[in-house]
Amino acid sequence: MPPAKSADTEEDRTELLRRIEELETRLEAAQVASARRLQFAVEAAPNGIIMTDAEGRIVFANGRARSLFGYSEKEMEELRVEELMPERFRRHHGGLRERYHHDPEQRPMGIGRDLFAKRKDGREFPVEIGLTPVEIDGERLTLGMIADITERKRAEEALRDQARILASLHEAVFTIGGSHRIETWNRGAEYIFGWTEDEIIGEPVSKICPVDDLKRYSERILPAVLAEGHYESTLRCRRRNAQEVTVAIRASLADSDRTSEADSSPRVIVCANDISRQKELEDEIVQISEKEQRRIGQDLHDDLCQQLASIACLAKVLRGQVASKGNAETATALDQIGEMLSSANVRAREISRGLAPAVIQREGLTSALEELASRTKRVFGVPCRFHCPDPIFVEDEKTAVQLYRIAQEATANAVKHSDATEILIELTLTPGHLRLRVHDDGRGLPLEAAKRSSGLGLLTMNYRAGILDGELEIQSSPGRGTTIICTAPHGNE
Repeated sequence: MPPAKSADTEEDRTELLRRIEELETRLEAAQVASARRLQFAVEAAPNGIIMTDAEGRIVFANGRARSLFGYSEKEMEELRVEELMPERFRRHHGGLRERYHHDPEQRPMGIGRDLFAKRKDGREFPVEIGLTPVEIDGERLTLGMIADITERKRAEEALRDQARILASLHEAVFTIGGSHRIETWNRGAEYIFGWTEDEIIGEPVSKICPVDDLKRYSERILPAVLAEGHYESTLRCRRRNAQEVTVAIRASLADSDRTSEADSSPRVIVCANDISRQKELEDEIVQISEKEQRRIGQDLHDDLCQQLASIACLAKVLRGQVASKGNAETATALDQIGEMLSSANVRAREISRGLAPAVIQREGLTSALEELASRTKRVFGVPCRFHCPDPIFVEDEKTAVQLYRIAQEATANAVKHSDATEILIELTLTPGHLRLRVHDDGRGLPLEAAKRSSGLGLLTMNYRAGILDGELEIQSSPGRGTTIICTAPHGNE
């Protein structure tokens, strides 16, 4: 029995040793696999990794580090870390390295001064370096993580250049974000509007809008930007000293993929240029033009029409003398001349009324528009009517004249170009605004084609609407006619 027990013990010992050996083999394989995975991860790391000893000798450099500096693996292991630096940094680095070795601490990337490294070919490049002390087999080493930040530095410099350019512009450039509040404000905006950046940031954009149009951004500008991607117009705004300033603006989405941090409102960038003096000069030119048109109209009425009437009377007298002598053919010809002279006289008088609509000064805009509708029907034979549901008095003669001219141009375009069979001129009031609408039932145009039209008539109407700080809208589609709508400020609230 004892020998059998000894045999069993020996077999157990053998089995145990076999299992231990198997576990050791598996453990060694796992360690090898883990080391390979770690080596692969280190080699594939997006940043350079360098390990140095107390003397600054490089004991390891991954693939990214070798690629950054342009050295082979063997070349890297023969270098000291100082040789990867520009000459001007090497002298002081030895002392810094020794102090770090004796008192090591983890140093995250991006902490400290701007750093530069040098490639094998001598070129320098900006880097961020993070340091971590490690100990392997009792030896204290330093692990450095190196990131090439060349592209980031270029982007930062480009942003600084843009900021400097933006700050030096005379034009106002600012952004509007959450709750329609101003988020950025350049020096040009400060120059035009008077508020400093500290005073205006966070304030609602209505602060720079006229008192009579505080909802302009929310009701006019923002909806247009969201619908069309941009908005351009000439607007009256308010300065810090409460004076008005006329600006030409362009508003567009600051970034189609971003919204304001304050809420979900889109961020809008606005560029504005002070055109107050330009508008004053334009208004003077328009006034001179109006006076000249009235003078020409008055001359037509007082001079040409009178001469045509006199010639018609002479032709009538001459016709009587010829007829008394029995010259029937000549008498008939003189009758035709008299009729033509009378027709020309009527036409000249109509033109003079169009050039010098004295009825605006005498009876107001509504009477002038009613006369325009009547004259259009009488002269061109196209039914034209005027509709004004509420009594409207336009005290400002400039506003009355410009609205009349817009209606006059829109009506003339409908007669000449649209083959209209009916024209409607309509004047209505909305809160704070006058609304002039001229609609014809002609052939119409595709809306985009109508908006892109470069015709003088459309340009003139847009210009006149701008004089009034108003807006001109075109509605048109093939077969459904064209509608011109001008909306202008009016103190009717």
